[in-house]
Amino acid sequence: MKKLILTTIMFLSIVAINAQSVVSMADQKFTFSTGEKECIKVAFKDVSAKNLETAFKDYFKNNYKAKVSSVKKTDGEFTVDEFKATEIQQKPTTVLAVITELEGSAILYMHYNSDGYVVSEKNTPIVYEGYKKMTQGLANDAIALSYADVIAVREKELSEQEKALDAFLKDNQKEDASIAKMNAEIKTSEGEVSRLTSA
Repeated sequence: MKKLILTTIMFLSIVAINAQSVVSMADQKFTFSTGEKECIKVAFKDVSAKNLETAFKDYFKNNYKAKVSSVKKTDGEFTVDEFKATEIQQKPTTVLAVITELEGSAILYMHYNSDGYVVSEKNTPIVYEGYKKMTQGLANDAIALSYADVIAVREKELSEQEKALDAFLKDNQKEDASIAKMNAEIKTSEGEVSRLTSA
């Protein structure tokens, strides 16, 4: 029975873990602190703005050794200093991004500027797919970070539920032992009553 309960808990945890995902990725215009710009919008499901921000900073630092800074007097707006994405092209790239959250799910707005050109499907068709893949790589890192959080929470819940189940089983064993003892006492009493009535 214990195995069945634990298996059910693990199954439900896996279902919850698989909820994190990218809902959509599309080009659109967005108003940053410096005005309206073309960008790639990424909408997530069950990925927090906090995890996305961590993934965003780590992604550019670890992959491109680029400095990420918060834009002063804004909420969730960041710049990435000039870096070279050599897997896409040799020209320098800068990033302006906004991270927001709606009902527990993050939204990312990424504006790329390469060698003075705004990166978009229309403006820079040759390199656009490369920047879209870069955005997807960042999104994957944010999802992985969210998985790790969910796994940690589920492991803690599972540990607590295992303890509760063990306590329940011990209580049942004690009750079973008490019932067996009472049955033995009843049989002894019945035997004595029978002996006394036949004497």
